[in-house]
Amino acid sequence: MSSPIDFDDLDAGVGVAGPPTGGGSRTGDAVVPTRRRSPVRAWIALSVISVALGFVLFNGLGEATLFFRPVDKAVAERAQLGTKRFTIEGLVVVGSVKRQDRSVSFQIENNGVTVAVDHAGIPPELFREDLPVVLDGRFTAATGAATFKSDRMMVKHGSDYVTKNPDRVKDYTKTSLKTSVKTDAK
Repeated sequence: MSSPIDFDDLDAGVGVAGPPTGGGSRTGDAVVPTRRRSPVRAWIALSVISVALGFVLFNGLGEATLFFRPVDKAVAERAQLGTKRFTIEGLVVVGSVKRQDRSVSFQIENNGVTVAVDHAGIPPELFREDLPVVLDGRFTAATGAATFKSDRMMVKHGSDYVTKNPDRVKDYTKTSLKTSVKTDAK
């Protein structure tokens, strides 16, 4: 038979498993020591994460801080740029545009420095001589007479362009509105 429970003994803690004492946890009558996590491991992990995040931010934002290079600066930095991909900006030289089937060759200029460009793809509708363009691509060589090979082109124009050429902008807006209406109707 079982003996009756004396509630006075419970209050005194006799024969009752209580909270762990002495840095362990109680399983039955045995005390199992608990592991303490090393603060050194946490600091090492935090340091590694911080260094990796800093590396990613530095490399990613390093390229983004200079969105494009003007022609004269790109030519001056051509040895450092080599054949790496970058973005260049310049004014399309009048009389230099030669259109092919699905490409166009032309020259861009800034501060008296000129670069030959071979652009793969059809240029935007607003592409014209004597307008600034922004091109993504790379030089074909780090030194000598290198051509800039481009595969992405943006026509750069501001409010002065809109003021001087209202018909081009109006026509472009009408065309894009018609296209979006046709797309929405499908």
